[in-house]
Amino acid sequence: MVKKLTRSEILAQIPEARAAGREARRQPWWPVGARYSRSEDRIVVSFRDGKSLAVPRKGIPELGNASAEQLERLELAGEGIRWADLDVDVSVHGLISEWLGPRFSTAASGSLGGRSRSAAKAAAARANGAKGGRPRKRR
Repeated sequence: MVKKLTRSEILAQIPEARAAGREARRQPWWPVGARYSRSEDRIVVSFRDGKSLAVPRKGIPELGNASAEQLERLELAGEGIRWADLDVDVSVHGLISEWLGPRFSTAASGSLGGRSRSAAKAAAARANGAKGGRPRKRR
């Protein structure tokens, strides 16, 4: 069962969440621009590191019946792209995951999780180290 947070607990988490958001927006993979290319019939997303990703419109089923004018009226909203006229929101991370496949997304998520640092993780690492480290795999 999930513990329901109190209002004060939620308010106490806001500064940390805002700091995490600021840090995410500084990352090279953060989207900084998006546009529709009529000539290629693609959505082009630009990232902070100068790279871009072009996704064919047919790769986003919700945009199938949209006109070029509607597609051009997109806006970048955090980590997503929004077409207010069409009431369609698309996650940039979702587009990348779909393009690269689930194995890449899973590996990347595991890599990011492995980088996290917490008191609990440090304590677990110390406890495992005191036991002689990670056990060898048996074949």
